[in-house]
Amino acid sequence: MREDFDVIPEEVAGAAVLFEQIADDASASTDYIRAECSVQQGLGAGVLALLSDPLAATADFMSARYEELTAVTRTTGVELNRAAWMYADQDARTYDSLNANILFEELIDTHYDSYTRAPGPAAPFIDPVTYRKGEEVDLSLPEVGAEDIRQVIADAAGWLGDVDDAIHAATGWSPLLQFVEPLTGNWNELKRIGDAYRIAAEGMETCGSNVRTGYEQLDPHWDGAAAQSFTEHAERQAAAMEWEGPVGRVAKEMCFFTSDKVRQAAISGVQRLATMLEEEVSLENTTQALKFAVKKIPWIGTYIQVNAIVEIIKQAASQIDDLVNSVREIVEALEGFLAAMASPSGYLNEKFEEKLAPITDAYNDTKTKAELAMDITSVADADDTYNAPKSGYVVGDDPWADAV
Repeated sequence: MREDFDVIPEEVAGAAVLFEQIADDASASTDYIRAECSVQQGLGAGVLALLSDPLAATADFMSARYEELTAVTRTTGVELNRAAWMYADQDARTYDSLNANILFEELIDTHYDSYTRAPGPAAPFIDPVTYRKGEEVDLSLPEVGAEDIRQVIADAAGWLGDVDDAIHAATGWSPLLQFVEPLTGNWNELKRIGDAYRIAAEGMETCGSNVRTGYEQLDPHWDGAAAQSFTEHAERQAAAMEWEGPVGRVAKEMCFFTSDKVRQAAISGVQRLATMLEEEVSLENTTQALKFAVKKIPWIGTYIQVNAIVEIIKQAASQIDDLVNSVREIVEALEGFLAAMASPSGYLNEKFEEKLAPITDAYNDTKTKAELAMDITSVADADDTYNAPKSGYVVGDDPWADAV
């Protein structure tokens, strides 16, 4: 569409300042991923251990992608400030104003004159219009508290937990925890990481929204070929940043769901074991005596009874295979999602949604399931991130050209 050149340089300068501020926020989101999205407290030796490498790879991949988004935003801000100086004297249509305000002039060894612009950043433009962010980025810490895994298991086991407490107090060893080790792990650490993904990603999503706010505010005050090129560039940049929000929310839901399923399976395992043991000792009519002995008599006094229970625990370990397999399926679904996000090529394959089906199908909450489905669809349709600008905006060879 034809558009005659016209510009208010103070408006361009205002957008330049805004883009620098957005780049600072994007950089903070990048630092947040590096600091908070890695495994800090270990995931344990159970099925969750399968996620250690994919989680590390995903954090590396996402931080690298965020770093690129940050760099593009910052260099765009630098170029907008340069453009404002180019437009300072619209009648002359020369680079004199830009060249007179270039920074680090002494380091430039290339020729420049009225019709050849000097490279590098320029001094901040005088009296830019104030451009405000539509929303501030919130990078608060994840709100997931620690949990005593052994105590959770012991509480779920009921009276058997008293036996475990006695053994643990005397030896430091928890037979119950060993029994459910294939099922368990540091499920709260997985939740913490998941929430950190969400927070960082929504921070980048907010940056994208602020980029959109900026170019929409500038649009009425800048016409011509350079202006249209900027709008197209900024639109792709905003879309790529906004795409990160659904990525983080899906990651968070996947981590939370997996964590809860592992926790539930561990509890189910010990409850099943408690039932088996109760049936075993009830055959000799000793259940009540055993409960009383464990609570009232020192551990040494119940050595024979406890020893028998430990043997039963060991024998029963093979009877939780169905729980282990169900949890492994969910963990592997999350592993597949993380691996897709950390793919060196950056491409999500056509089976992306299929890989997440074991998790999404298990949701009973219709509203949550619908919201998650929308985010998964957004993540799977990854054109926005593929089409992200690979370098900052450049004003072009003729900043004053009309659009034709």
